[in-house]
Amino acid sequence: MTKPVKISAIVPVTQESPDTIDLAKEYISVLGSLNQEFEILFIVDGDQPNTFDGLQQLAATDQQIRIIKFAKQFGDATAIAAGFYYSSGPVLITLPAEPQVDPESIKTLV
Repeated sequence: MTKPVKISAIVPVTQESPDTIDLAKEYISVLGSLNQEFEILFIVDGDQPNTFDGLQQLAATDQQIRIIKFAKQFGDATAIAAGFYYSSGPVLITLPAEPQVDPESIKTLV
């Protein structure tokens, strides 16, 4: 039986970025260090084949990664709303898909 998710991290991916996959791995590491069950929802907004493929490879090896892919681009607000809708945990945080903040700052959010 799986433990219930406590933390849902929502990452809207609105543009192709080579840093997204490495950042996802950092998010996994930091969230894992909190000793809470978590999930990371990547909302891929529109056509971003390289990022989407990389996230799929990561999700294939880590069940805490979930991907929602929009057929066309709807923007940040819609991506975040979809993350809220599909998240499982009672604690929701939004995180950037590009390295704008130190992933360690997640610890201060939860």
